[in-house]
Amino acid sequence: MMKNYQPATLEEYGYRDYKILKKIFHYFVNILVVLIIIMMFLPIIIIAIQSVNDTQDLSVFNKFSFNAYINMFTDDSFSTVVKNTLLVTFIATLLATILGTFIAVGINSLDQKHRQRLILLNNIPLLNADIVTGISLMLVFSLLLPIFPYI
Repeated sequence: MMKNYQPATLEEYGYRDYKILKKIFHYFVNILVVLIIIMMFLPIIIIAIQSVNDTQDLSVFNKFSFNAYINMFTDDSFSTVVKNTLLVTFIATLLATILGTFIAVGINSLDQKHRQRLILLNNIPLLNADIVTGISLMLVFSLLLPIFPYI
């Protein structure tokens, strides 16, 4: 003979109503996103404001002026820096294009086994974290410093 039991409620199964907690979490996430955006853009805004400040003192805003920009474009050292930057950019782009083309043709002519190994080696910087690469390069250059003191 079967007894008719009352159906169990959700609370008896351990369910708790988390609506209030979800609302609090939603507000917390929104506040956190706003704070992160403010922390990212606040230094840029401060630098933009200070770039039109007439005084050298960064704690006091004296008056609005474009003198820093005028002095920057009339200074000879700035034009030298721009020329050197453009020259290095052009040479690096040209060399990277030529070497990349030759390397791609060379990799394409390899057999499947060696091609897969080189492609894996090429993809390591994409898979590796930037901080790990930076620390390993720092260690390599610090070990090379006694041998090559001018690097």
